[in-house]
Amino acid sequence: MAVPRWLAEPDGLYGPPSISLLEGRFPRGLGDELTRRGHRVQWADDFDSATGHANAVEVVATDDGAVTLAAATDPRTEGAALAW
Repeated sequence: MAVPRWLAEPDGLYGPPSISLLEGRFPRGLGDELTRRGHRVQWADDFDSATGHANAVEVVATDDGAVTLAAATDPRTEGAALAW
């Protein structure tokens, strides 16, 4: 959930993407290449909440055969990772 995100914003409902919004942690060369290919690129802040929010719970098998839970919350938003 912490890897850089991108967002393609459409012109309208079901329209083609008009803006590619990239978080600032992407290499600048990626934005340059997208621009060269005809995309309109805008840069967002690192961990910008405009790129969405997520939370996750994962079922994890341990070495002894037991099962436990792991949880994570998106660094782009307020939240807490809880699993029980």
